Amino acid sequence: MKVLITGSAGFIGRHLTMRLALDKDLSASIIGIDSAPKPAEFNMLRITYVIADIRDEQMLMDIFQKYKPDIVFHLAALLADKCEETPETCLGVNIMGLNNVLKASVSNNVRRVIFASSISVYSPGVPEPVKEDFAGNPLTVYGITKYSGELLGLWYSRKANLEFIGLRFSVVFGPGRTTGISVLYSSKLIEDAFKYNSIEVVTSLDAKVNYLFISDAVEALVKAATVSQLHSKIYNICGFEHNVMELIDVLYKYFPHLKVKVSPILKVTWPSKYDISRAERELGWKPLIDIKKSVDIYIKCLSLKNPYCYLDEG
Repeated sequence: MKVLITGSAGFIGRHLTMRLALDKDLSASIIGIDSAPKPAEFNMLRITYVIADIRDEQMLMDIFQKYKPDIVFHLAALLADKCEETPETCLGVNIMGLNNVLKASVSNNVRRVIFASSISVYSPGVPEPVKEDFAGNPLTVYGITKYSGELLGLWYSRKANLEFIGLRFSVVFGPGRTTGISVLYSSKLIEDAFKYNSIEVVTSLDAKVNYLFISDAVEALVKAATVSQLHSKIYNICGFEHNVMELIDVLYKYFPHLKVKVSPILKVTWPSKYDISRAERELGWKPLIDIKKSVDIYIKCLSLKNPYCYLDEG
């Protein structure tokens, strides 16, 4: 299987690249694309890495023509906070960049494109547990681009017979996550507790969040790439519902003298409970890492200074 990963130097992209490269059963040939320099950890892998901007249509077409991937993971995107600051750039990267990827995929006979979407396609007031059919009224520019991206991919699937899958991720966290608004009430709390024995909570303690550990997110991507027959095209890929205080309670078990400062300046508005039965039934996927296990793995990886330590355990 020859796979191409856009955004391969990003958080999910790095973990997916490492997962595929170290999986001998998959025997994947990997082409990574990102506008950022090649991550140092990729030097140990047998992969091809290309520095490119997905907004450059001709450059992207040349890359696809040269490497002829079978599967494309489209992870490259401007995140929510940056989208609110610079909506024009967000539209260029998240919409036109995706369109370039889809056009290049069709022109070069790519079999399947897997698109990293988001629960931001839902509005805050939708009934829970949230089903895939409830999307359509996003609140943010980022959410607008993700929902538009899904519609664009579905249009290409009808027009050009391209297999397209959109995975709507909840709050993905894990070692190495440093960007995005949700990092403030997920990864940053764990990393600050480990480094400083002190955290600042910028949400209310009872704010409910759907936490998805990185290994579960990556496994959903792998399942979407390897499932033989597609039934649906859009899937909720979500983890476990907890309020922020429950995450802090787990941290207390590792850091009993943890100092907690609460400065609730950020409101978490998205739903926290999602229906993942479609992914369970059709992809054979479900989250395996709960909040206690995720903190345990996270701290172990920080202690070992290896964000991919969980891969050594299979």
